[in-house]
Amino acid sequence: MKFSFTYIAPIVFLQCYLVLTLIVFQFGPINYKVKDPHVFWMLILSYHLCFLLGYIVAYKIKKPKIIIKSVQLAYNTEIKLFYFVLTLSIISSLISFKGIGSIKDLINPLFWIESAFKGVLFPGDAYNEKMSRVLANDGGNKILNIFLFFIAFSKILIVPFIIFFWSRSTSVIKVLALFVTLLPLLSSLSNGTNKGVFDFVILYSSSLVVYFLYNKKNFNRYMLASRRFFLITIIASFFGALSFFSTAMGSRGGSLRYIQDQDPLGNITILQSTVDKSNKSTFYYTYVWLSSYIVQGYYGFSLAIEKDFNTTYGVGNSVFIRRNVEGLLGIDLNKKTFQNKIDDWWGENSQWHSFYSYMANDFHFIGVGVVCFILSFIMGNIWFSFLDTGNLYAGAMMSIFAIMIVFIPANNQIFGFLDGISAFFWVFMCWFFSLKK
Repeated sequence: MKFSFTYIAPIVFLQCYLVLTLIVFQFGPINYKVKDPHVFWMLILSYHLCFLLGYIVAYKIKKPKIIIKSVQLAYNTEIKLFYFVLTLSIISSLISFKGIGSIKDLINPLFWIESAFKGVLFPGDAYNEKMSRVLANDGGNKILNIFLFFIAFSKILIVPFIIFFWSRSTSVIKVLALFVTLLPLLSSLSNGTNKGVFDFVILYSSSLVVYFLYNKKNFNRYMLASRRFFLITIIASFFGALSFFSTAMGSRGGSLRYIQDQDPLGNITILQSTVDKSNKSTFYYTYVWLSSYIVQGYYGFSLAIEKDFNTTYGVGNSVFIRRNVEGLLGIDLNKKTFQNKIDDWWGENSQWHSFYSYMANDFHFIGVGVVCFILSFIMGNIWFSFLDTGNLYAGAMMSIFAIMIVFIPANNQIFGFLDGISAFFWVFMCWFFSLKK
């Protein structure tokens, strides 16, 4: 097997990105005091090593793939698959659009756009309205959640599919598909939340990177020009996302002192020099808020490691699954979670808790290392499958892993919420069974 940097690109990104977030946590503009730094850093180091080992093992057992297929047959099958995913994405995005008051709103594009503009202009009010709906309807409609689980994966899958199928699509399909990918973004904007905005940027940018690296490995050129429309769009979207983020966070908290005031223990401090600098520079103000947004989960993790472990039987890592299981069985598992145990010092729902903390609800902090190893092993196998065979599901899975990696310091973004769980499960299943063909 001929070695290529493209084979190790995902693990290099994971390690470099997570190390960068740890540097921001330790030396960034916000000072976080960790009560037991030795245990904290020992666990963090072990997780990084497990990620690395899982990927190495996957690489060591990698076997060359032999592809025998009819090109025309594959082309026809894949196009039909793209249309199917596009249809499901339309249905799922419309049903999931928050704030829908009637069927008339559901089928009215002007309502979506007006709601988004309202969220952009008044993100604080939109966010408060969204939180009121969440508190009034904790867990949501169980029947609807079950239905969405079977189709919500399409909202994520459609983005990499657009990148992959762009050259094969008609102008009408291109316009329709692009608009469909905007629906979750419009929904997020209408709620004054940042998740959908960042998901949009991460999904498109990671899908492009996956596409370019595949071309580089197999054809020795990235073929950037073939997707220049998306390159321009992503660059513009990135700066737009930062601008919206700055406005949204400012409307919620305003002064940077808000970040410090969320910690009753006094372990989070912001120097006056940092406040003064942020008052003079919008870019620095955005950077401080963004650093809090990304790495604050590490602080929640540092508090959680001091608490005793009570298993949540495999459902505590996901807020979505836990709430639905509790509703169906009439039990209370929330009190067993680390997030609930530190609620008095770090809000269970108002603050973020890292991926590691959520996984520890089920596997203890020591067992989280095993989870990291397994996920990295799976990621490696999927990435090699994509590079060697061009498997569509494998390429799409890498975009899902990109979201998971980016939010590791903050929360359990993929496994914690409906869209992420649906995407990971169904796309992984499609990839796994496609290997049998």
